[in-house]
Amino acid sequence: MTTPKHKFRKHTSTNLTADNLLGLDETMAVLKRILASAREELELIREMKDETARYRQNALKNDSREVSQLTLNARLTKHREIEEVIREASEAIQRILADIRITRIGIQEELAVQGESGEADKLNTVFTSIKEAFQKPAEKPTVNKLETIEY
Repeated sequence: MTTPKHKFRKHTSTNLTADNLLGLDETMAVLKRILASAREELELIREMKDETARYRQNALKNDSREVSQLTLNARLTKHREIEEVIREASEAIQRILADIRITRIGIQEELAVQGESGEADKLNTVFTSIKEAFQKPAEKPTVNKLETIEY
């Protein structure tokens, strides 16, 4: 049995009807909307990527700044503690030197009373050497207070 030719017509470009053109226009419009939507999404992705890069860069800067601040604070604290130890040591040395001076004066007065000037000279030499021993570290500016005491 043969099939009639009108049931299976070939569609060629010359056979396009108005309905087919309308469907093609609608399909093109849908494709254009999809393409526009894809472009918008791509632009959003690019903006997000740029924002992420800026955030990462700012985070690195902030971390670096924070580390620098912590390092500076640690150094300042260390210097304050060192200055406090030096101050306390200087005060202790001042008290010791004052005690030595008082002791020296007392011993010299006692020796003078006893009339033994030779012993007083020996004792004076010992105290002078003690004074020089304490004044050697006085080259540092914080220990210069020791030089103000006269014997």
